[in-house]
Amino acid sequence: MKFSAWQCLDCTLKPGRCNLFDFMARSGMDHAPIRRLTRSTLLAMVGILSVGVWIDMPARAGDLTWCDRGHAKMEESAWRQAEKLYDLCIENGGLEAGELAMAHHRLGRALMKQRRLDEATRAMDAALAADADFHPAWNTRAWIALLNGDPQHALEDVREALRLAPDEVRAVDTLAHIQAALGRREEASAEFRRALSLHGMEGVAKYQQALIDAGYDPGPPDGIAGPQTNSALDACAADACILWPLP
Repeated sequence: MKFSAWQCLDCTLKPGRCNLFDFMARSGMDHAPIRRLTRSTLLAMVGILSVGVWIDMPARAGDLTWCDRGHAKMEESAWRQAEKLYDLCIENGGLEAGELAMAHHRLGRALMKQRRLDEATRAMDAALAADADFHPAWNTRAWIALLNGDPQHALEDVREALRLAPDEVRAVDTLAHIQAALGRREEASAEFRRALSLHGMEGVAKYQQALIDAGYDPGPPDGIAGPQTNSALDACAADACILWPLP
């Protein structure tokens, strides 16, 4: 039977919840004979498994396997596991500048989801040091500054993001939130409407659901941005609400 080194790695990312026998059970092995082996034999077996893990690790420059697996953990809301995998991607991937910027950015988002905002900011700094034109890092650093109560610095960063990508909807949304935080209600409402215009129906429906979750009444989340949705966004702008709070 060929064991998956990634199963073993998944075990290592769940300390206290996995052990050798658990790994074997998940692999479909009968672990009863193993319990009768000597300690030295068990250590030798663990060493062989470890070699298998390293053989299965990314080996070529620009290999984003660790990052891709980190992204999968982000989709599962497993922020801490994603953080570990992004660290491995940065340390072992042999990445080019743009790839390295992306990896630091993803790491920063994993940290942000854990409310470790100072560390997340440093990850965005590292992303921009790798590639100053990586606009998602400018936008995410702006959002972190907003969450940290510093809308003026947030405004500087989001403007750079929009200079690099004028129609990036996430940056437009960030700008709307920042304008609201600065008390610029009309500007905030205009940017919220612009963000809606850049979205398809699915994105509009997400906005409507976010407004409902925040206590506003945009009407049903049907993906159609009508007067009721616009009125709810105006109220959100007036209140300097945050539509995308941290978990």
